[in-house]
Amino acid sequence: MRNLKLRRWVLISIPIALLLTLLISILLVNNKKANLETSTRIETKSENVISLDGIDDNSGSITEQEIIKDFVDFRNKRKLDNTIAYYAEQFHLDANKVVEIARQMTNNYESDEFKNNYTIKSGDGKFSSMEAGIVYFVRYLYRNPILYGTTSAEIGDRGIVTTSNEKVDGHIRLANGLTYEQFLGKIADMYGVNKTLALAIVYEESGIMTSSLFRNSNNMGGLRGGSGWLKFPSLEAGTICYIFTLKNLLDRSGLDSYQQSSVYAISGIYVHGNAADPSPDWSGKVLNFMNRIENNKVFE
Repeated sequence: MRNLKLRRWVLISIPIALLLTLLISILLVNNKKANLETSTRIETKSENVISLDGIDDNSGSITEQEIIKDFVDFRNKRKLDNTIAYYAEQFHLDANKVVEIARQMTNNYESDEFKNNYTIKSGDGKFSSMEAGIVYFVRYLYRNPILYGTTSAEIGDRGIVTTSNEKVDGHIRLANGLTYEQFLGKIADMYGVNKTLALAIVYEESGIMTSSLFRNSNNMGGLRGGSGWLKFPSLEAGTICYIFTLKNLLDRSGLDSYQQSSVYAISGIYVHGNAADPSPDWSGKVLNFMNRIENNKVFE
């Protein structure tokens, strides 16, 4: 009797086990398919400014090396697009439009001038890195869109000013994760400007970032235009424009920002409009700020 019950149990349990195995297999296959679809969606999610150039395989089979090269090329171009878009957004420009202009001017980043000199618009100069070339392009596109075949309206410039003055642990923390000082240092390094001097001038001109010009207009270097004090779309944009202005001032005057004597010449320009007429008071304050900056290691 016991053996009969055992046989019945075996006969019943085997189909049940097979059915459970089949159901589990179906669930695993569906789950794997769903995960694959999700992964594909995440990997290929549009980032607005990204456009994938199709791989031309009409000529026949392509090698593994060609596939890898095409993939790396796409990834590099996507990185360029995203970098351009980031800086365009700091100037409150239409990122898609700015990327489109950059791609047109560089033959989709394939022009020799871009590859060799990181130059987006022919004649803009030679740059130390792709990011330096991009920052230059976006800043001058913002200032002089007509030179790039467009207008302020077409690239989305609406004259909006966004301020960022909240401090964390005594430092203004930007959306990119850097402190204000670190971002200024990064931009200064791109163009060979002494970042310690650049920041010391900001501290002097803005009352250590407390002036209304700094807080309300993102103007940290006391910059003026034909219509008065300048306003900049964001703190990042204001920083970029300030560094460019300081570099142009240094270059026109033949000054080396890493030489202490340059501080006196710049003081004359800032205070009296004449490098030959320095201001001991202004230059003394800037030199003191430079010492404080170096001692406190604010760029780290």
